[in-house]
Amino acid sequence: MTDASANGIVLCGIKHSGKSTVGAALSRRLNLPLVDLDREIELAYQRETGQSLTFREIYRLLGNEEFRRREALAVQDLAASGQAAVVALGGGAPMNPAVRPEWLHGLGRIVLLDIAPATAFRRILAGGLPPFLATAENPEKEFFRMCDERLAVYRRLADVVHRVEEGNTPEQEADRIIAALNGRDTKAL
Repeated sequence: MTDASANGIVLCGIKHSGKSTVGAALSRRLNLPLVDLDREIELAYQRETGQSLTFREIYRLLGNEEFRRREALAVQDLAASGQAAVVALGGGAPMNPAVRPEWLHGLGRIVLLDIAPATAFRRILAGGLPPFLATAENPEKEFFRMCDERLAVYRRLADVVHRVEEGNTPEQEADRIIAALNGRDTKAL
């Protein structure tokens, strides 16, 4: 196990910054399990109700407040498990007042995947607008407003700010993050 994986890695960032895809590459590189927080919420919901819904469907069905409560429980459970993993947070998790920063730091070193909001918005459009943007009068303007708000919180929380290079593969980004966490590549920050 490399130094980078000693206590796990937590990826945060705006929607479509690459948390899940870069997280999967980090998981393979470091031989650590990947825990996608949105998937954890889906699995917990399925255990509780017997229904298999996506996190977007759960959000639409239960609303923001209940979704955020379930999100906080998922983070708390992960932190209590003590298992080293690569954790891909949902974009709203660091903003959730019920998610304690000490739980997040207890999961490992927090890496902000810093991506240009315009690039992320293009990726969002390719996959369809999520519920929190679909009802906005101007989805792009609302997304950029949210990015400004969230990036300030993410930066305060992060141990490492990693600038995502457009055109890099998830594996290239994973290698750059590992090098940065191990102190071998300060240019990756």
